[in-house]
Amino acid sequence: MAIIKMRKFTLVGFEDERKHILEMLHKLGCVQIEDMDPLEYSAGIIKYDNEKRIAQIDVFLSDLTKAMTECARFDKRTKGLFKPKKQMSEKEFEKHVNRESEIFDVVKGINETVIKKNELQEEQNRLNNLKDQLLPWENLDIGLDFAGTQYTYACMGTVPISFSLDSLKSELDLEYPETVLTLVSSDSSFNYIYVITYAKESQDALKLLRKYNFSQTEFKNLHQTAQAAIEKTVDRIEHINKQRDQLEKGLKEYSSHLEDIELLYDSMLIEKQKLQAASMLLKTDMTFVISGWLPERNSSDVSSKITKQAGAYIDIREPKHDEKFPILIENGPLVKPFELITELFSLPNHREFDVNPFMAPFYFLFFGLMLGDAGYGFVLALISGIVLFKFKISGTAKKLISMVFFGGISSFLWGLLFGSWFGDIARQVSGGRFTIGPIWFDPLGDPMKLLLWSCIFGVIQLYTGMALAGYKLWRDGKKMDAIVDVGLRYMYYSGIIMLLASIPGAFYITIIGAGGMVLTQGRHKKGLGKITSGILSLYDFVGFMSDVLSYSRLLALGLATAVVASVINTMGMLFGFNVFGVIVFVLVFLGGHLFNIAISTLGAYVHSSRLQYVEFFSKFYEGGGKPYKPFKYDTKYIEIANGGVDDGILD
Repeated sequence: MAIIKMRKFTLVGFEDERKHILEMLHKLGCVQIEDMDPLEYSAGIIKYDNEKRIAQIDVFLSDLTKAMTECARFDKRTKGLFKPKKQMSEKEFEKHVNRESEIFDVVKGINETVIKKNELQEEQNRLNNLKDQLLPWENLDIGLDFAGTQYTYACMGTVPISFSLDSLKSELDLEYPETVLTLVSSDSSFNYIYVITYAKESQDALKLLRKYNFSQTEFKNLHQTAQAAIEKTVDRIEHINKQRDQLEKGLKEYSSHLEDIELLYDSMLIEKQKLQAASMLLKTDMTFVISGWLPERNSSDVSSKITKQAGAYIDIREPKHDEKFPILIENGPLVKPFELITELFSLPNHREFDVNPFMAPFYFLFFGLMLGDAGYGFVLALISGIVLFKFKISGTAKKLISMVFFGGISSFLWGLLFGSWFGDIARQVSGGRFTIGPIWFDPLGDPMKLLLWSCIFGVIQLYTGMALAGYKLWRDGKKMDAIVDVGLRYMYYSGIIMLLASIPGAFYITIIGAGGMVLTQGRHKKGLGKITSGILSLYDFVGFMSDVLSYSRLLALGLATAVVASVINTMGMLFGFNVFGVIVFVLVFLGGHLFNIAISTLGAYVHSSRLQYVEFFSKFYEGGGKPYKPFKYDTKYIEIANGGVDDGILD
């Protein structure tokens, strides 16, 4: 349970062995390669330029992703977060990679098919729009492109339904009696009209029509009637649908190559990672240099394996004073899931210790207390346990599901203490004749007791944070600072708390602590500042109590979960125990409690995290560490057994 010790790794080798050595490091999978700056070295030392090839690979990866997206629509395997990686040995992987050209042809075929399918879809959308535009003119038996004769002018268009068509006709009859206006069709928004007038009067007639918001409609390159155009359009749409169905069948056949495409994707991804790693090295005409970090326990194995197979000089040393190194944390299965909380905040820096063993017990307790229901805890633990058992998940996903599993156990235990099983479901169903009593107490019946214990838990965690701050000072040789900055605060805060609890001797403890703080907290100031700073430091107790009161959210969320659960049960029992009532009860019970579990679990996660970040970590934690990222097989779809050195990273 600690931050793994790291060693600085430097390798100098011959240029003609570079690829071989990088391949060995990649298979060993425990060296994090650092980006080196040639300006820090003498002239003639340069970096490898792999940008062009990396850009090409990015294009390939994009094409592969598009192809996989299409094939995935037909993939019946588990998808998403819990999709397992395919297990494969190095030899099997290399065998598939040798089919690169064949698989690229498949990818090309898929993407070309998708392009054709999209083009047909665009054409179909255009034709559907055209059909919708033609339908109002379906009864017009004149060619759509007819615009009149030598002496006449013809046009079609729309008039909003809000304008009186009778008024329009009356004005036309009065002003231009020879003009013919025909109503072709109407809908909820427009009247569709066809107008024929003398060519010499057309412009004046159009001005009159525009008074009624007339909007002219034109169909270019359509010489037939609307009915004929609609029939032709429908025929073309049907033909397109058949073509798209054929293309869809082709894509379904291509989907059988999905695993091959995934293999190729990971192969290209690995090549990109190797090129990126090479881009961080420095070289001369004959040699190259690698600099990085690796765990201390792997040092001898890495050095011996490389020197046996290549003519390289390797230097492995301890970090220099205050030299920053990547952070690798290793904890047991009970603490490891809670590393996620610290990772989301910030990893400890190179000067700090692993905070997770101290934080995890509090998070476990607080998460369960905020949920506080045995039934809810059982459901969470059961679902997350099944996921962990059935699916081979790793990394962040495994930590998250494991944390929910432990949170479910905690909620189950607190629920036993509080007598809460899906709220008060036993009392509601039995009509008050049977209840599951608490082992400890009922928070709904005695909320002040839960508030008191919430504050007690807060004091314990805050005191733990102060103790860790004192340990850091003591470890760094600042023993006097640990005594006066932490020890005296312990006395002062504890004395006041004991005074409030009427514990004998509390007054003297408070006076000693307060007096010591007044005399020491301004020790770095000059003149009058020594005393004023010391006196003002007594005000820190107000901030401490403010932090303690923040733990009242343990009460608030715990009660909220219980109250909502009780309301759900009451609603479910509204219609009694008849057939209809039972159906309503089952639906309300399942829907309501699942919703309450989801929202309460989210609240417990957020607010438990907030207590760690704001109240606990602020007492001693700096953070700012960079994660250890070794140069190794880092794939998306395939898990390759490389037989390398164990880097100590637990799933």
